[in-house]
Amino acid sequence: MTGHKGQVVGYVRVSAADQNEARQVEALGAVDKMFSEKVSGKTAHDCGVDR
Repeated sequence: MTGHKGQVVGYVRVSAADQNEARQVEALGAVDKMFSEKVSGKTAHDCGVDR
């Protein structure tokens, strides 16, 4: 990204066993800060998280 100001932030979320976190990270490219999350809908429901 030429001429951008500030940080580039990436976010990756994997919710199923067949999803590939590494492939998503690679697709994002260069970022200044990376966030990743591994949560299934079932896990979130079991923890009392409302969606």
